[in-house]
Amino acid sequence: MTEPTSHEVALREAIAELKAIRAHWRSQLGGQDPDELQEVSRAIDHLASALDQEEVLREARKLGGLEAAEGDLEGLPEDLR
Repeated sequence: MTEPTSHEVALREAIAELKAIRAHWRSQLGGQDPDELQEVSRAIDHLASALDQEEVLREARKLGGLEAAEGDLEGLPEDLR
């Protein structure tokens, strides 16, 4: 597996911090998610998913299996392909 870039490491650290903040606010709100927190949650999850998909594609390219990987990730935005 290739080493993640410095921006990927920073983004993953930020995601972890945001998830911790989200968990704190959920506990403060009795496990409920007001609309604002739901929007933030979706953004955090979307960013984490995009990073995971980018990593999968990078590894597939490295291994020469790009076509197979792209077939499994059809919904991936063009800029990450």
